[in-house]
Amino acid sequence: MSVVAEQIARTIAVSTTPGIKTAVERKVRRASDRMLAERLEKDGLEAFIDHWETLGLFKPQALLKEQQRTRLRQERMSQTVEGLSASLRAQGTGSMPSLWSCLPKEIDWIVGEEDEKFRAIALRAASPEKIHVILHASHAPHIDQPQKFVTMVKNLLIHH
Repeated sequence: MSVVAEQIARTIAVSTTPGIKTAVERKVRRASDRMLAERLEKDGLEAFIDHWETLGLFKPQALLKEQQRTRLRQERMSQTVEGLSASLRAQGTGSMPSLWSCLPKEIDWIVGEEDEKFRAIALRAASPEKIHVILHASHAPHIDQPQKFVTMVKNLLIHH
């Protein structure tokens, strides 16, 4: 076991992935992210955010209070075209290495009930008892259900 692994007491993965398994799939994703970055640069930030907010990953956020939705929109709009497009090109999932082959079994996974894609990833990555689902939450359970999220994290840390 490495020194770093010995120093880590608990890992909680939230709405994430250990990467895309194959080099071919990663290449396809990089191309997709590059096209999305080009679309962002061509159409501008507001059009990009408008599109982003309609993605199924974030559907439950439509149920947030108006004040919360406004704050979330303002936060998204505070980004820059340059920063987001650079992030898509350099830090998208297609640019990440695949960690599937070295994924520790001890990781707890928190996912939103309505986040089908990342719930499926968690089911492939971990045993059912290591997957913790937050009801009425999307890809951002910490935003959709902040109290449930904090309670779940506290319980996972306490019962370790």
